[in-house]
Amino acid sequence: MDGLESSRSAPGVSAPPDAADSLRVSARVRGAARRERRREPAARRRRRRRRIFVGAVLLVLAVPTLGSYTSWMLEPTSMTFSQRSTEWVRADVPFGNWLVDEIEHIDYTWNAPKPGGPQLKSLPAVGLPQPTTSQTPSDGARLRSHKK
Repeated sequence: MDGLESSRSAPGVSAPPDAADSLRVSARVRGAARRERRREPAARRRRRRRRIFVGAVLLVLAVPTLGSYTSWMLEPTSMTFSQRSTEWVRADVPFGNWLVDEIEHIDYTWNAPKPGGPQLKSLPAVGLPQPTTSQTPSDGARLRSHKK
């Protein structure tokens, strides 16, 4: 047996575990499992605290926003619900005016009206109203003289 090598020295062959090695490994596994069981409740508490914190922050932000929106929508108006909501965003939301302008620009770009249509028959009346036939220049002169 002098020429035979033991299985421990052969390359690629693992030796069977000793009893002491197996006790150390099982103690490590038990210790790791015990630590993991202790960590789970702590991790759950941290996750719970984090959820409560995020919920509280969202609530603090949502209450004034909902109050503003509710008071805006309860004012009397002849506008539709969506128009009123859009005007609230434009007036009260930070960067709301820019946001609504950009959305309207995109919408009008995609849904542009067709070119053409009926032409005007006459120009619309603008400026001062035309004098009626019942007024004469002498009536206007008399009114101006009484104002002095």
